[in-house]
Amino acid sequence: MSPATYDKFKPVMPTDPESLCAHCKMTPPQLHPQVGVGKKGETRPRESEPGQLKKGAKNRVPPALAEHVGWAMLAAWKDAQLG
Repeated sequence: MSPATYDKFKPVMPTDPESLCAHCKMTPPQLHPQVGVGKKGETRPRESEPGQLKKGAKNRVPPALAEHVGWAMLAAWKDAQLG
């Protein structure tokens, strides 16, 4: 990420009101039903999505994150063009 894009990027923490994760926003936070990298003895299933292989689901960039990074890149580019 370029410095100009980084200035526009606003990270959302899992517990913030803007977060889309219902599990992280609960008080106290609850475990997710699926796990990305399980520890020894983990009983929760690996992360998966319908129509995706496990490798594809693991390597997927969440759409909301991709949209926000794209917005930050475009805003930084517009500022550079106007500046």
